[in-house]
Amino acid sequence: MKQKLLVSTIAALFVAPSAFALPVYHDDINSINIGGQANVVAQSVNGAGTSTIANNASRITIDAQHKLTNGWKAFTTLEWGVNITGQQDISLNGGQNNITATEDSEFLSNRLGFVGLSHDKYGTITLGKQWGVWYDVVGNTDNTEYWGGGATGAYTFGGDGGIDGTGRADKAIQYRNTFGNLSIGLQGQLKQDSVDTNLSLQEMVNPKTAKVTDPKVRVEINNSFGLSAKYQVTDNVTVAAGYNRADITATEINGTKSMSGTDYIYGVNATYGTFSKGLFASLSVNKNQNHEVDNIGRLIPQATDVSAFTSYTFENGIRPIVSYEQVDASHHYQDQYGEKFNRRLLIAGLQYAWDSSITLYSEARFDLSNYDNAVGNKEQMKQADENAVAVGLQYVF
Repeated sequence: MKQKLLVSTIAALFVAPSAFALPVYHDDINSINIGGQANVVAQSVNGAGTSTIANNASRITIDAQHKLTNGWKAFTTLEWGVNITGQQDISLNGGQNNITATEDSEFLSNRLGFVGLSHDKYGTITLGKQWGVWYDVVGNTDNTEYWGGGATGAYTFGGDGGIDGTGRADKAIQYRNTFGNLSIGLQGQLKQDSVDTNLSLQEMVNPKTAKVTDPKVRVEINNSFGLSAKYQVTDNVTVAAGYNRADITATEINGTKSMSGTDYIYGVNATYGTFSKGLFASLSVNKNQNHEVDNIGRLIPQATDVSAFTSYTFENGIRPIVSYEQVDASHHYQDQYGEKFNRRLLIAGLQYAWDSSITLYSEARFDLSNYDNAVGNKEQMKQADENAVAVGLQYVF
C-alpha cells in the first residue's frame, strides 16, 4: 500500500489538472491531498539598474488527515519551497526586510511542516514550523503578489519570521479555538537561534565611536511567546489584536556578552470584505521594539508601523490593488544612530484571475521615504527601497 501511495503521490506532482488540492488517497479514515503553486516574476529595479527573472514563493504542499475516536482528528501539513529559476541574488523589499537575499540553490527547501490534533469543541494543537499567531493579525494586509510585507512585522531579521515566531514560526507549539464569533491563538517557541550581523556592537549602539576593527555581533533570540484574538463583528467586518515577544542577547563574535533586551511587537487590525469578492480593505498598526532592522542591518530600538491594503475584484477577474507601508523609528533610533529612519512605500498593481488556476499580475513600487538625514548611509538606505516594477505569472494547482 505504501509503495502504491508513493507512486500515486509522485505522479500527481506532474499531472494534477485542478486548481485545488488533488486527493491522492482517501478512505473512511485517511485522506491525503497534494497541491501548490508555480510563481515566476520578471522584476526591474530603477536605481540599481538591474532586471532579472526570479522565483516568487513557488511551493508544493501535502496535507494528510487521520480520523480518530470521539471526534478527534490527527493531521499534518508538509510544504516545500521550490526554486524553479536557479540560484540568483535578488533585492527584495518587505519579505526579506530590504536585505539583499540569495535564492536557495537547493531545488527544495523547508517552508512549513507541522503535525496536530483537532476537535470541534476542544480546539486544535499543532507542533512544528507553521504560520505564527501574529500573522492572524496582519495577514490581511499582506496580499500583494511580490513587493510588500515589510511593515507587517511578520518577516524579521531578513528572513521569513521563523526566528522569533511572527512569520513562519520555527519549532512552535500552538493552540487555537473558536468561541462563537471569537477566534483565539496561543503560541510558544521552544528554541534558541541566532543571526550574525555585518555590524559591530558599537555600530549598533553608538556608531560615532565605532572602529573598523570592532568585532561583529551575533544576535541570539530565545523562546518566544505570542497570542492573537480575532472577532467577526459582521459578515463583512473583522477586528484583530495580537502580541509577540522574545528575549534577545547581542554577543560579540569573540565571545564577550554585550547587551540584552526584549524583542516585542503588539498591534491591531481592521478588515472589510473578502479578498476575492468586490471591495476588500485592511489596515494594521503595530508598535515594536528590537524587532526589525533598518536598510543596512542595524537593529531598530523602537518603531511604529502602518500597513494598509485595498483591492476591488470585478466579476471578470480583474483586480486593481493598492498597498501602503510605513515604518517610523522613534527618537530612540535617532539618539542611537544620529539619523532618522522613516520608510514609506506605495505599491500599486493589477491582478487578473484568468480562472481558478492562473493569475497574471503586475506591481509597481514607489519609494516615498526620505533618507537625507542618513549622512554616511544615504545611498545604501535608498538602494533597498528604490522604485521598481514586477510582472509575474502564478499557476495554482
